[in-house]
Amino acid sequence: GAYLARGAAAGGDAARIALARFFAENLIAETAALRDRVENGAESLEAAISEWNRAEGRSDRPMIVSTHARALEGLPQVSFRELRAKIEAGQPEDRLFLIFGTGYGLTDEFMRGCDLLLEPVKGAPPDDYRHLSVRSAVSIILDRLRGAW
Repeated sequence: GAYLARGAAAGGDAARIALARFFAENLIAETAALRDRVENGAESLEAAISEWNRAEGRSDRPMIVSTHARALEGLPQVSFRELRAKIEAGQPEDRLFLIFGTGYGLTDEFMRGCDLLLEPVKGAPPDDYRHLSVRSAVSIILDRLRGAW
Protein backbone atom coordinates (compact mmCIF):
# COMPACT_ATOMS: atom_id res chain seq x y z
CA GLY A 1 0.00 0.00 0.00
CA ALA A 2 2.60 2.55 1.05
CA TYR A 3 4.75 1.59 -1.93
CA LEU A 4 1.88 2.45 -4.28
CA ALA A 5 1.33 5.79 -2.55
CA ARG A 6 5.03 6.67 -2.75
CA GLY A 7 5.12 5.65 -6.42
CA ALA A 8 2.10 7.82 -7.22
CA ALA A 9 3.77 10.82 -5.58
CA ALA A 10 7.06 10.32 -7.46
CA GLY A 11 5.92 12.33 -10.48
CA GLY A 12 5.42 15.51 -8.46
CA ASP A 13 2.10 16.21 -10.22
CA ALA A 14 -0.44 17.79 -7.80
CA ALA A 15 -3.23 15.38 -8.78
CA ARG A 16 -0.97 12.37 -8.22
CA ILE A 17 0.14 13.71 -4.85
CA ALA A 18 -3.49 14.32 -3.85
CA LEU A 19 -4.36 10.75 -4.83
CA ALA A 20 -1.41 9.40 -2.84
CA ARG A 21 -2.39 11.51 0.17
CA PHE A 22 -6.00 10.28 -0.07
CA PHE A 23 -4.80 6.69 -0.22
CA ALA A 24 -2.43 7.14 2.72
CA GLU A 25 -4.97 8.95 4.89
CA ASN A 26 -8.02 6.82 4.11
CA LEU A 27 -7.22 3.43 2.73
CA ILE A 28 -4.01 2.15 4.32
CA ALA A 29 -5.63 1.71 7.75
CA GLU A 30 -8.70 0.05 6.25
CA THR A 31 -6.54 -2.23 4.13
CA ALA A 32 -4.42 -3.18 7.14
CA ALA A 33 -7.53 -3.94 9.23
CA LEU A 34 -8.99 -6.08 6.45
CA ARG A 35 -5.67 -7.86 5.92
CA ASP A 36 -5.52 -8.64 9.65
CA ARG A 37 -9.04 -10.08 9.61
CA VAL A 38 -8.36 -12.16 6.50
CA GLU A 39 -4.94 -13.42 7.57
CA ASN A 40 -5.96 -14.21 11.13
CA GLY A 41 -9.39 -15.48 10.23
CA ALA A 42 -11.42 -17.47 12.72
CA GLU A 43 -10.98 -20.94 14.13
CA SER A 44 -14.44 -22.08 13.05
CA LEU A 45 -17.59 -20.96 11.32
CA GLU A 46 -19.22 -20.38 14.71
CA ALA A 47 -16.28 -18.20 15.81
CA ALA A 48 -16.48 -16.17 12.58
CA ILE A 49 -20.22 -15.60 13.06
CA SER A 50 -19.66 -14.65 16.72
CA GLU A 51 -17.01 -12.12 15.68
CA TRP A 52 -19.33 -10.68 13.02
CA ASN A 53 -22.21 -10.48 15.52
CA ARG A 54 -19.97 -8.78 18.08
CA ALA A 55 -18.79 -6.24 15.49
CA GLU A 56 -22.39 -5.46 14.50
CA GLY A 57 -23.91 -5.65 17.98
CA ARG A 58 -26.21 -8.51 17.03
CA SER A 59 -26.89 -12.01 18.24
CA ASP A 60 -28.98 -13.56 15.47
CA ARG A 61 -27.69 -16.20 13.08
CA PRO A 62 -27.24 -15.11 9.46
CA MET A 63 -28.32 -17.28 6.56
CA ILE A 64 -25.28 -19.40 5.71
CA VAL A 65 -24.79 -20.16 2.03
CA SER A 66 -21.90 -22.26 0.78
CA THR A 67 -20.54 -22.53 -2.71
CA HIS A 68 -19.32 -25.66 -4.40
CA ALA A 69 -18.65 -27.00 -7.86
CA ARG A 70 -21.16 -29.81 -7.38
CA ALA A 71 -24.54 -30.45 -5.76
CA LEU A 72 -24.76 -32.20 -2.40
CA GLU A 73 -27.61 -34.56 -1.75
CA GLY A 74 -29.87 -33.40 1.07
CA LEU A 75 -28.71 -29.77 1.07
CA PRO A 76 -31.19 -27.36 -0.53
CA GLN A 77 -29.72 -25.64 -3.55
CA VAL A 78 -30.46 -22.07 -4.54
CA SER A 79 -29.91 -20.44 -7.92
CA PHE A 80 -28.11 -17.14 -8.39
CA ARG A 81 -31.39 -15.57 -9.47
CA GLU A 82 -33.26 -16.85 -6.38
CA LEU A 83 -30.56 -15.73 -3.95
CA ARG A 84 -30.28 -12.34 -5.64
CA ALA A 85 -34.06 -11.90 -5.26
CA LYS A 86 -33.82 -12.78 -1.54
CA ILE A 87 -31.02 -10.26 -1.05
CA GLU A 88 -32.91 -7.53 -2.90
CA ALA A 89 -36.03 -8.27 -0.83
CA GLY A 90 -34.00 -7.86 2.37
CA GLN A 91 -34.13 -11.51 3.28
CA PRO A 92 -32.83 -12.74 5.59
CA GLU A 93 -32.70 -9.26 7.11
CA ASP A 94 -29.65 -8.36 5.01
CA ARG A 95 -27.47 -10.93 6.80
CA LEU A 96 -25.96 -13.44 4.47
CA PHE A 97 -22.78 -15.34 5.29
CA LEU A 98 -21.40 -16.54 1.96
CA ILE A 99 -18.68 -19.16 2.17
CA PHE A 100 -16.21 -19.97 -0.60
CA GLY A 101 -14.19 -23.18 -0.57
CA THR A 102 -10.67 -23.45 -1.90
CA GLY A 103 -8.66 -26.25 -3.45
CA TYR A 104 -10.81 -29.34 -3.19
CA GLY A 105 -13.70 -27.37 -1.75
CA LEU A 106 -15.52 -27.68 1.53
CA THR A 107 -16.16 -31.00 3.22
CA ASP A 108 -19.62 -32.51 2.93
CA GLU A 109 -19.91 -32.39 6.73
CA PHE A 110 -19.15 -28.66 6.77
CA MET A 111 -21.59 -27.92 3.96
CA ARG A 112 -24.39 -29.81 5.72
CA GLY A 113 -24.13 -27.22 8.50
CA CYS A 114 -25.07 -24.52 6.00
CA ASP A 115 -28.59 -23.41 5.16
CA LEU A 116 -28.26 -23.42 1.38
CA LEU A 117 -25.88 -24.46 -1.36
CA LEU A 118 -25.45 -21.94 -4.15
CA GLU A 119 -25.63 -23.43 -7.62
CA PRO A 120 -22.22 -24.03 -9.24
CA VAL A 121 -20.75 -21.60 -11.73
CA LYS A 122 -21.17 -23.40 -15.04
CA GLY A 123 -19.33 -22.84 -18.25
CA ALA A 124 -19.86 -23.99 -21.80
CA PRO A 125 -17.89 -27.28 -21.93
CA PRO A 126 -20.14 -30.16 -22.98
CA ASP A 127 -18.61 -32.49 -20.37
CA ASP A 128 -19.57 -29.99 -17.61
CA TYR A 129 -15.93 -29.82 -16.45
CA ARG A 130 -15.26 -26.66 -14.54
CA HIS A 131 -12.30 -25.44 -12.60
CA LEU A 132 -11.97 -21.86 -11.51
CA SER A 133 -9.62 -20.21 -9.12
CA VAL A 134 -11.41 -19.00 -6.00
CA ARG A 135 -10.76 -15.39 -7.07
CA SER A 136 -12.48 -16.02 -10.38
CA ALA A 137 -15.40 -17.80 -8.76
CA VAL A 138 -15.83 -15.06 -6.14
CA SER A 139 -15.80 -12.39 -8.87
CA ILE A 140 -18.41 -14.19 -10.96
CA ILE A 141 -20.64 -15.02 -7.99
CA LEU A 142 -20.56 -11.53 -6.49
CA ASP A 143 -21.33 -10.05 -9.90
CA ARG A 144 -24.30 -12.38 -10.31
CA LEU A 145 -25.60 -11.64 -6.82
CA ARG A 146 -24.92 -7.89 -6.56
CA GLY A 147 -23.90 -6.69 -10.02
CA ALA A 148 -25.85 -4.11 -11.98
CA TRP A 149 -27.46 -6.39 -14.53
